[in-house]
Amino acid sequence: MYFSLFVTSSVFLLRLSQNQSQQSEQSEELQQRIVELKSSLSSSQLEASRWMARYDTLMEQHQGLDLTLTKLDNHCEVNRTFISPRGSQALCHFPDLTPVSVCVCV
Repeated sequence: MYFSLFVTSSVFLLRLSQNQSQQSEQSEELQQRIVELKSSLSSSQLEASRWMARYDTLMEQHQGLDLTLTKLDNHCEVNRTFISPRGSQALCHFPDLTPVSVCVCV
């Protein structure tokens, strides 16, 4: 009877030890995976920040170009109405913009 109890206890302890060892390995694997995922998340957030900065830069550039186009359209409209007949060319210069040698009003 004592022998049977000893064997049963030994088997139980062996299984318990194996389960504990297996869970410890799984825990280490999960911890490693967490570290990898955190690193990946950090890289993705950094890349997202770069893309947002690029987007902001392009939006500013777009707004600047839109403003320039509006100024050019308005200037050509004034030239067409008061100076130049439709389809002719007029000299254009904007003090706050790069000088344009010829502005075609259509």
